[in-house]
This record gives sequence, C-alpha cells and structure tokens, in this order.
Amino acid sequence: SIFAVADISGVPIFDVNSSGVSYFDGNVGIGTTNIGTQSNLYLGASSSSEGGQITLQKATGGTLAAHIDAYTSGGTDFMRVLSGTDTATTAAPFVFNLTDTRLGIGTTSPGNKLHVVEGTSTWETAEFQSSSTTGCGITLVGANVSGLQWSMIANASSGGAGVNNLGFHLTGVGSSGGSAGYKMTIQASSGNIGIGTTAPNYVLDISKNNASILNLHRPNSSTAAASFLDFSFNTANATKAVYARIRSDVEVNTNSAQGGDLSFHTANAGTVGEVMRLTQEGNVGIGTDAPPQKLSLFA
Repeated sequence: SIFAVADISGVPIFDVNSSGVSYFDGNVGIGTTNIGTQSNLYLGASSSSEGGQITLQKATGGTLAAHIDAYTSGGTDFMRVLSGTDTATTAAPFVFNLTDTRLGIGTTSPGNKLHVVEGTSTWETAEFQSSSTTGCGITLVGANVSGLQWSMIANASSGGAGVNNLGFHLTGVGSSGGSAGYKMTIQASSGNIGIGTTAPNYVLDISKNNASILNLHRPNSSTAAASFLDFSFNTANATKAVYARIRSDVEVNTNSAQGGDLSFHTANAGTVGEVMRLTQEGNVGIGTDAPPQKLSLFA
C-alpha cells in the first residue's frame, strides 16, 4: 500500500495501493455524517431539498458529460439526469418521480408512469425496433383480466398480419391468438384497412360471419332528422364534390313503431337533388317524394 488508514485494532479502513486503486472497508459518507446501512456510498448536500450529485466526466479534455442527483419539490422526491454543464436546473432530459413512481423524458413533471415530450420540431417522439421476423409490437394488458391482452404489431417478414402491415391483435378471448387474433389490419402497400381480415382488397374491407355487419347510427329522434351516405369525386379543376347520395329520413319516431324513408339523389348541373324515394309504406316514387302508389312515376 502507498497509503492506508486502520482502526485501533489494525483493521484497514482506507487503502491506496501501488496501482492507484483505493478502497474503503465499510460505508462512506461524502458531505454527510448521516450514514446508513443500505448503501456503501452516501452523498450529502447543503440544502435540505437537494441530494448529493454524481458527475461523470469525459476522459478527453476533462469536459463534463452528465450529472445524476436527487431533489425534492412540492413534497415530491425526484432523481434527475442532467447533461453537460447544467448542474443547477430541474430542466433535465430524464426525471424520475420517486414518490409516484413515474419517469419523465423531456419533462420535469411526468403525469403518467412514462411521460415523453419532444421539445423540438421532430414529430417522432419514440421509436421501437425488434430483431424478430414476426415484427415489433406494444402490448396492453388491463388489471385483473386474466390472459386477455391487446397488441399493436408492426409485422415483419413472418408476421401473421402480412409483411410490413400494422395489425391490432387480441389474445385471450373468443377467436384469438395466432393469425385469428388480428382484429384489424392496415395494409402497408395499399393503405387498405381490414376488419376481420388480414388481406383487405378494398379501402375498407369488413369480413365477419354475422348477419349484422355494419350499423350507421345518428342519435337523433326528430322527424326532421336525416342521415346521408355521399359519393364524391373530383371535378375538372380537382375540387371535391358530391355526385350522388343515399339519404335516410325519420318519418315516425314512435317507440317500437318507427318509420323511415330511403331516397336516392344525383347531381345535375352542380345541384344534388332527389330522383327516387322508397317510403315507409313500401311505395316507390320516381320524380316525387310522396308516391301514392306502389310505383309512381312523375315527369
């Protein structure tokens, strides 16, 4: 040893050997005399709201790289990672809320277990990658729900929702797990959305062995209420415009005795107007919105 300190019985407390390696026998306090038994090193601070700080320095040039310290604010205990020469601010890139068990990246006041804020104009806040040929995903599991989980998976070469597609996968209930678990798929090559299918051939492709597949609901019971299904295209100057319409009207809103009409509209000289109607009584009118007979034609 080059230098050593021992207690009165000769047991080494501090030692520096010829290789420049030093060690303490026991727990050490720096800046504090309040040394406990949970750690080997205790760092103190001059303020009751601040903890000790560890500074990491680059070997080349001795420039500062990062600091790790602890502090208290508003009754909440934090641990933070500071960068560069920033040694006295809470604007740290990483903040751990120790009281509420939260992690903040880019924010000093994390509101959730993980709270990420991108402070620049970059739109990408987080990126996840996987070396698996299945793909990369995020899984959501609710509390007290045994075996049920939702996953959002960006599929790779062997992914069950198709190569490069984005799939929403369910495990643990009904027809789930494996390829059957993909309840919705967004196809990378076409942008098509598939519900119940991983190979959508249309912009919206719904596949379900069920009599009721699609329901359009407007929560309004007024006899003046109507709902439209429009078919739009571009005009010659690339302006979006409605060319045809299917319209449903409330005619009678009595409970369990409701009645409605269905009408068909087309665009003529830039104006969308009704050309045919099917009434609640089953009458069909062409050129009239109040057909008196099963088939009424008006010029």
